[in-house]
Amino acid sequence: MDEPADIDSKLLEILVCPLTKGPLRYDRA
Repeated sequence: MDEPADIDSKLLEILVCPLTKGPLRYDRA
């Protein structure tokens, strides 16, 4: 796990998806 960006993307997918209940859209948190 040397790619923090990769983990960030995974976290964003898991956190943003259920939060916004839609596609990845973290440009407007």
